[in-house]
Formats: sequence, C-alpha cells, structure tokens
Amino acid sequence: MKRILPLTLFLAMFAAVSAFGQTTYSTDTPFVCNAASAHPVTSFYQFTCRGMTWKDASGNVLAEYFIYGGYNEAAVYATVPPVSFNDFRNSTLQITSFSQPANGNPGTYSFDWTTVDPNGISHSGSASGTWIDYVICGGRGCYWHAPKLVSNSITINN
Repeated sequence: MKRILPLTLFLAMFAAVSAFGQTTYSTDTPFVCNAASAHPVTSFYQFTCRGMTWKDASGNVLAEYFIYGGYNEAAVYATVPPVSFNDFRNSTLQITSFSQPANGNPGTYSFDWTTVDPNGISHSGSASGTWIDYVICGGRGCYWHAPKLVSNSITINN
C-alpha cells in the first residue's frame, strides 16, 4: 500500500535536511535510561539508554537511537528520506565530551557515531545532550541510580 504524505509533513521533513545533508532531531522531553548503579552515576560508561524516538504527527517513528556507553556503541535507526538504515551490529561511538552534574546544573555529553548498514554503506552523525543523576524508587524504596537525559539531540549525516 502506497502512502502519500500530507504536503505540510513533507515540507517539514524537507526543511529538516540542511544544505550539508544533515538531519537533526532534538527534544527537551526527559528520558530515563536503564538503572546503572546503587551509587550516583559518574561516567558515560554507565549510560544504557534504549529507544529514544522522534515521531511525526501520525506517530510514525522517524528516528530512534540507543546508547550503550559501557560498550562504546550507539545503535541508530532512521527512516527519514533519504536515509534508511537499522543495522545495529556495526555501530560505534567516540565520546567527544562528558561532564557530571554540578551546582544544580545538569551534566553534558556528546559523541560521534558511525554505523554500517547491511549493504556496506557507512552512516555517521553525532549526539549530545544534558543529563542528571536520577534515583529510581520502587517497591523496595529508592535505591537505583540512572542517567536521566534532560535534553538530547541526534544529527544524522545523510
């Protein structure tokens, strides 16, 4: 079944692609990553954030990515034309900056990522954001700490 995009959605997606062939998605919606430790989070190595998504008005996922800080992997999934790839097995990341929260201000992180799709084509980009240490409370009290992304963005080089 062929889908036709409404003109406004098409124009919005087209506007997201710059002259340099990059698409950037940003959000200020907080995202709690996996529990990392019984102690406050102190390094990017402790980040495991699965399934941060950006959706269009119809709820279709345009881009999604995963961070595995302990394995230095960033799995990226994109479906925005002209990019479409979803093979996570050949993804890597290189941390470009990291800071811890201090004096009531969130910490920061940024990294460059690469992935190779099943056709052998390399894709790359960058990601960055701000984070805080978040204490997870549950049936046994407040015990586990996790990174909570306060803001995050991902750039996909087309």
